Amino acid sequence: MTEPEHLDRPDPSEMIQRPNGLFRWVGRWMFDRVPVDHDAASRVRARAEEGQLIYVMRTRSKLDYLFFNYFFLKVGLPLARFANGVNVDFYRSLKLWLQGLWRRWFHRTETQPTDRLLDPVRAGESALVFMKRRVINEERQAATGVFEALVAQQRNQTRPLLLLPQLISWPRKPASKRGGFFDGLFGNQDTPGRLRKIIFFFRHRKLASVRLGQPIDLKAVLAEHEGWSDARIARKVRRVLFIHLAHEAMAVRGPKMKPPGMIRREILERRKNRKALEALGAEVGLDALRTQDKARGYLKEIAARSSFEFMHVCGWFLDWVFNRVFKGVEVDEAGMRRIKDAARSSRSAPLILVPSHKSHMDYLVISWVFYRNEFVPPHIAAGANLSFFPLGPLLRRAGAFFLRRSFTGLPIYSLSFRFYLWKLVREGYPLEFFMEGGRSRTGKLLPPKLGMLRMLLDGIREGEYSDLQFVPINLSYEKVLETSSYSRELTGGAKQSENLGQVVKARRVLSSRYGRVYVNFEEPVRLSEWLESRGLDLVAADEETTRKETRRLAYHLMRRIHEATTVSPSALVGAVLLSHDRRGMSGVKLREVVGFLIDMLQRRGARLSHALTHHLEASAATIAEAAAHSGARGHQARGAAVGPLLEEALQLLKKLVETTERGGRTIYSVPEKSRIELDYYRNIILSILAPECLVATVLHSHGGPQPLERLSQATRRLSYWFRLEFIYRTDASFDVNLADTLDGLIAEGILVRDADGRISAQAPKVVGFLSGMLRHLVEGYWVAADALRGLAESPMDRKAWLDHAREHGERLYLEDYLSRPEAASTAVLGNALELFRSEDLVVRRDVSSGRKPQRMYTLADNENLEAVAFRRDDIEVFRTRRAIPVLRVPSISGVGGLDDSLLLEEPAVITDDDGSRRDGSETDASEPGDPTP
Repeated sequence: MTEPEHLDRPDPSEMIQRPNGLFRWVGRWMFDRVPVDHDAASRVRARAEEGQLIYVMRTRSKLDYLFFNYFFLKVGLPLARFANGVNVDFYRSLKLWLQGLWRRWFHRTETQPTDRLLDPVRAGESALVFMKRRVINEERQAATGVFEALVAQQRNQTRPLLLLPQLISWPRKPASKRGGFFDGLFGNQDTPGRLRKIIFFFRHRKLASVRLGQPIDLKAVLAEHEGWSDARIARKVRRVLFIHLAHEAMAVRGPKMKPPGMIRREILERRKNRKALEALGAEVGLDALRTQDKARGYLKEIAARSSFEFMHVCGWFLDWVFNRVFKGVEVDEAGMRRIKDAARSSRSAPLILVPSHKSHMDYLVISWVFYRNEFVPPHIAAGANLSFFPLGPLLRRAGAFFLRRSFTGLPIYSLSFRFYLWKLVREGYPLEFFMEGGRSRTGKLLPPKLGMLRMLLDGIREGEYSDLQFVPINLSYEKVLETSSYSRELTGGAKQSENLGQVVKARRVLSSRYGRVYVNFEEPVRLSEWLESRGLDLVAADEETTRKETRRLAYHLMRRIHEATTVSPSALVGAVLLSHDRRGMSGVKLREVVGFLIDMLQRRGARLSHALTHHLEASAATIAEAAAHSGARGHQARGAAVGPLLEEALQLLKKLVETTERGGRTIYSVPEKSRIELDYYRNIILSILAPECLVATVLHSHGGPQPLERLSQATRRLSYWFRLEFIYRTDASFDVNLADTLDGLIAEGILVRDADGRISAQAPKVVGFLSGMLRHLVEGYWVAADALRGLAESPMDRKAWLDHAREHGERLYLEDYLSRPEAASTAVLGNALELFRSEDLVVRRDVSSGRKPQRMYTLADNENLEAVAFRRDDIEVFRTRRAIPVLRVPSISGVGGLDDSLLLEEPAVITDDDGSRRDGSETDASEPGDPTP
């Protein structure tokens, strides 16, 4: 590039386009360490093709200006030919700098800043405007008349001027609400003086964050405000730019951080809160002073003590831990960008993160991912069981606040917790809580617990804030740290309470490898938009409507979390090895069936891990050539492409999978004792393919062509029974979603519809495989129904009945009545018990026993052993396996046995849209786990 021909010499403020040795050294040594968002730069480059960029920053700073000069050169953005109040001649050349000094000392005549700005703007080039300047200990306006001049210029040209707010935050830490002596002397974090700016730079340049906002089209503003004067439009534009820059700062640093004592004091001194506490205290027989003292104590017990410095140290520590324990953390970068965009409006609609919960590592992974992606870590709702010393104080400093497992009998605690939660939201802090309540022991998402969500929505109804943004997050692990303890719990072992001993034992984790971690985000759900789509006014809604809509929202969010599930190699291995009826499977067959599953999952839009996607793309030509020959070869080619990843997964799961060499072949088998632990990984695939597995189970068990009405009734029944096992879609009726599922399977030759409209299997091996993936649930519910006979003899509490049912299932497996030992999992049996309770076959009663009533389960008064036998036989229908006759119809290209291709379109839904029971009567739409309340 050459210097502009329209200027005799560069303006002293013009960005350097041919860096000399000094500027190159400064850039490489100082600015290259600052993380850069190349996607944002690409977006701005595209906008520069549409109009003329005028960069805008809040406070004048030569350091920031030099950085953006280096940044624009690096990413190919137009350089600013003018910036008010800065001089960079020293970095351009010593000669120009000395000449500039001479002119300033002996030639006082200088053109006005607005004239110097408009010269490059009229020439079609870019400029930069600082809106404020710091003078001693205060800010003053620095761009007098500039925006009015730009408005006048826009009226005289056709090409739009695009005002681009931009920001660099050297310290990403949240600013402190409590200013100190040095803030007054050297400037605060938002507007630091020169000395403090330099200190910030050298201390935090690796943690700096660069933000390029959304440009304001000045031409469009003029068209929208026709008849306004230039001065009025300039004032409006200036005000909007300040707001945009504040939003960008909010997205990076979050709101100003208040000390815990200040938050407690503001909560307790608020008139509305004080009156509510006094009224509640009067109800429970406490005076105002004692009620305040109790609330103050509860708030101390609950509150976080967030420290950015501590998080910074934790970031270093977690870098080391994750690099040692995991092979990598794959982050959905596009999803993270969506969250950053949503964070711009977090002052009016704070962010609420709702991740899946599969491991204690979830807390650390999410905070680490946000911290390493230039985002303020969230405040995290953690169970009080984690507040023990020394873990509790550390988690508090990392942003955790604690809540007890139950609020029953603690009205002042409940109200204090609500006040604290609403206070965090009003301040704009991002919050994180796990809607499942606890960790999933099975790999599937758990039905949502509604308590925290209800409290957040109550804040809307109470007028505490007006809107929220929910961010669904799915965390998946190639190998979960706690699966061995999960397996112990699912086979009757007691859950171990968290304590210091477990923390000490956790050091063993550092000597193991756990593969990759996958963090995926779905589009944020804005509460106001969701309510509008439902035609609801939450403030005016009654209690019953609020309760139902809270359930609907909870299941909607859980479904979004489910849709962000990542398919990992270990999940594929678990699904294949547990879903067949042979003793073992050869490595060749394993890869072929994995190739079939990948094909099936890809065609229905499931998210594959980056590693799987990379290997498949690298072998795309080979796979396409093989698939053109036959479906079987296509599956084999896919399996071969990801073969190295399957070997890695088998190595990770080596304690669960036995390897035998026979006749030059490798045979993989799963010992009985390992099936429940490996089932965790199979369930990840099962949760995605649940609709197909339900249909396949009906066809596999009933045999022969099935009229559509009978198939629909049987599938509806299964889907209703398993509503605690899967998170179904709720945006369409059962009939519509079943039709979509059948149409997809028929189009791919898995099923066929004859001239009479009956459905049967065209690819019986595929149907058998999909049915096999669900068989442990069918057998588990059958065992549970048979074990209800124990309740006819005497009532039992939940744990006693689960032990009884589990031992009953283990005995039936040994007697060869069951084919899946994992059917005796306490998670499956517990869900079946809740199903029977929702059907009024079983009731739960509180029985007085000492100080605390004991919850006991027994058969309903109007039910007997005959009813139990009928219920068991209902499930027996789907447990029986019969041969399925194959209709001889013209084959579709690429179809044949387990080699059969299967194209899935949209993820189909099978859910009961009207809440009907198996006997056709109506059930309470509020029962736990009902996907369509």
